[in-house]
Amino acid sequence: MAGKIDRAKYGMCLGTSVVVNLLLVVYLVVGEKWKLSWSIRAAEEAEDVAAQPCSGHGRAYLDGLVVDGEPVCECNTCFAGPDCSQFSPACPADVDSGNPLFLEPYWMQHAAKGAVVVAGWHRMSYAFNDHSIISEELEKHIRKLHERVGNAVTEGRFIVFGVGSTQLLNVAVHALSNSSSPAGVVATIPFYPAYKSQTNFFRSMDYKFVGDTSMWKNTSDVNMNMIEFVTSPNNPDGQLKKAVLRGSSVKTIHDHAYYWPHFTAIPAPADEDLMLFTLSKLTGHAGSRFGWALIKDEEVYERMLKYTDQISFGVSHDTQLIALQQLKAIFQGNNGSDIFEFGFTTMRKRWEILSKALSESNRFSIQKIEPQFCTFYQQLRGPSPDTSMWKNTSDVNMNMIEFVTSPNNPDGQLKKAVLRGSSVKTIHDYAYYWPHFTAIPAPADEDLMLFTLSKLTGHAGSRFGWALIKDEEVYERMLKYTDQISFGVSHDTQLIALQQLKAIFQGNNGSDIFEFGFTTMRKRWEILSKALSESNRFSIQKIEPQFCTFYQQLRGPSPAYAWLKCERDEEEDCYEVLRENGIISRRGSVYGAERRYVRLSLIKTQDDFDLLMLRFNSLFSQENYYGIETIM
Repeated sequence: MAGKIDRAKYGMCLGTSVVVNLLLVVYLVVGEKWKLSWSIRAAEEAEDVAAQPCSGHGRAYLDGLVVDGEPVCECNTCFAGPDCSQFSPACPADVDSGNPLFLEPYWMQHAAKGAVVVAGWHRMSYAFNDHSIISEELEKHIRKLHERVGNAVTEGRFIVFGVGSTQLLNVAVHALSNSSSPAGVVATIPFYPAYKSQTNFFRSMDYKFVGDTSMWKNTSDVNMNMIEFVTSPNNPDGQLKKAVLRGSSVKTIHDHAYYWPHFTAIPAPADEDLMLFTLSKLTGHAGSRFGWALIKDEEVYERMLKYTDQISFGVSHDTQLIALQQLKAIFQGNNGSDIFEFGFTTMRKRWEILSKALSESNRFSIQKIEPQFCTFYQQLRGPSPDTSMWKNTSDVNMNMIEFVTSPNNPDGQLKKAVLRGSSVKTIHDYAYYWPHFTAIPAPADEDLMLFTLSKLTGHAGSRFGWALIKDEEVYERMLKYTDQISFGVSHDTQLIALQQLKAIFQGNNGSDIFEFGFTTMRKRWEILSKALSESNRFSIQKIEPQFCTFYQQLRGPSPAYAWLKCERDEEEDCYEVLRENGIISRRGSVYGAERRYVRLSLIKTQDDFDLLMLRFNSLFSQENYYGIETIM
């Protein structure tokens, strides 16, 4: 017996030794890969802010105010104080906004799944590597989610992303309109107010809002094209709706913002020609400003894609990344069921409490919503609606608006306004007015100035810019426009922009990034200038040295672009000349110049610049030009 026990002990010790040694070997081989480095500080900061209790009646945020080194609590309505513990009994109950914060506890319970740590150099380019402005992986997850929930058919559909579905409302109206025959836009009362306010706000000649759908149901006016908004479930009454108008002159936009199992039964997958969805009412992240459209007709898809390209050059890469992470997190929760179960339970309970309270009142009543069979839950289920609504020259007869870009794109020259007079307004675009691109002779002091994160930090994909405005009325009109077109900038983008600005100040109080940028751009300009100085075939712009208040010295040019001219008489199309020699430039005609000019971007990767010089080296060798610096 004792022998068996000894053998058992020996076997157990041997087994333990093998396991310990195996773990040691694994640690020695891959242990370094498990160690975090640059992300530790970001993670600690995020967790520190998220850990602020705020008495359960508020939140602290990474991009919130900081006092004495501590994040400040932002309190819920009717709560105040440093930790949001002071309740104001006389405070009115504000149920006006459609902020979907009922899902906030869900994400707090699943903190690790929804968290995102982003490298400072994450997707800084305008587009993805396939030249698209849409994340292919995010598109796949959107299609996968619709298939899982069963609320929309995605097969045979194109997808367009928008800055919230708010932006996509007008994008869709534009795409369905025909300038040769203006369209009337209608919606059935009660309808989401943005349908009317947006359509009226843009004052397009291609469409106008003409009221309630019922006024046009039996109309004999067959000469007017019609665009009908159908919201299902409807905002504000939660009813599942269908299109009212019919006919060849009618187009329909189906807004399915609330067509998810936490708000409504899903009787069948939506299968319309143009359908809009939003992350806001799916995950609760209204501040992320992300929406998408499912489109059957390719021509409509192309028009919508072109519109979003023109108005905002797509959706922030940061927003797309965070949206992707939220969708991945949803699938990690019982294959997509958890969030809908949480949302439905919460909304159903609120509906039952409100319904019970009002059932005993002769003064107030609310809508009746019949139970329906839900394909997601595979059972009959009662209502759980969101009952809130969102808030909504010489020609003296012509007012003039002049764009002044300084430094100018494409030639890098510092510019001033040309026009003068009471009928002239000026927009000063200072995208490149930073020390890595130009000398800063003095602070800009204009009535309306535009800046962008893109050319400051290089994060073009973040899609973040800002305006400095002197006139309050202009400010209010600009604010209203951004509210109408996109309901503001993604909170995710604002947070990441804030982090980049903080990082700048951590680098020698803001000098490091400009020193790096200037050194890089100056070297590229000198290499290109030296190469082209020995050519009679091409020339580039001349930029004089200037005194820079940032560096407190005279400094030479370091422009973002070379404005290149083909000098030979026979080479009128400079774009084609370069293209035939393996250089893809941007046509000068895009900037209103003659075809002899092209713009060469110097702000892409070092590989791109090296390849540019390699192509020029080869081109000049063919023309018997020598002395070009070899880069690769």
